[in-house]
Amino acid sequence: MPSNGLLFAPHQSLSCPVTGLPITTKPEWTEIQLDSDYYVTFSIIGKAIILISPKGNPSAKGIKGLLEKRAEVINEAGLSD
Repeated sequence: MPSNGLLFAPHQSLSCPVTGLPITTKPEWTEIQLDSDYYVTFSIIGKAIILISPKGNPSAKGIKGLLEKRAEVINEAGLSD
């Protein structure tokens, strides 16, 4: 864990308007193309909440890709426990 107490090096610019918790994202979690017209962006709110923001028209291939990418982000962020 980095010395600042966060799960990973932050790329923060936002905070949750309801809780005030920081919203953290990484460039590689932004606008991931899952199918020809289906994208997703992942963010972490605080230290344990994953925010998934899909965009476009989902397909079976896109939904499967979303679930696979979600697992990767969860593991990368250290949230798998």
